[in-house]
Amino acid sequence: MQFIWSMWEGYWKDDRYVRPLCEKHGIKRETLHTSGHADWQDLKSLVDALQSKAIVPIHTAHGADYARDLANVRLLGDGELLAL
Repeated sequence: MQFIWSMWEGYWKDDRYVRPLCEKHGIKRETLHTSGHADWQDLKSLVDALQSKAIVPIHTAHGADYARDLANVRLLGDGELLAL
């Protein structure tokens, strides 16, 4: 039996659920990292295709880049609410 770990390798040492289970049952781990990060051109293509009324960048240190290059961007500060 084998387990596929698709997250960053660095998370494995601190994992409290899957790693102990695999170790307990002798399940071999194979790391096949996948990224949830799209490149800028793919993000722009997605925004163009969706034709959204608002784009709210989250989990980024570069929100201003969105506002510079895309239409309908709402930049929010930490803890700022947005009514939908």
